Amino acid sequence: MSEILSTNPLAIRYLILYEVLLKRSVEEGYQNLCEALGNNQYDYVDYQFWYYRFYHGNVDLEYDRSADPKQLVLFDLPNE
Repeated sequence: MSEILSTNPLAIRYLILYEVLLKRSVEEGYQNLCEALGNNQYDYVDYQFWYYRFYHGNVDLEYDRSADPKQLVLFDLPNE
């Protein structure tokens, strides 16, 4: 089953939306998704994006993120 989910981004988004509708925290929802897919098979930053998008009422599951600016994370900062 995890193979089917890991190759279908739309199915994963439905699972994230489901976690939001159940009013689970972002951390608990991510943990549940990791258990369904197998540990850390889905990027936490991507999970947060979809979680908070759905949380704020934007439930377009077909949204294309490719036009969005690249999100920087702590590890992207230069080392000095």
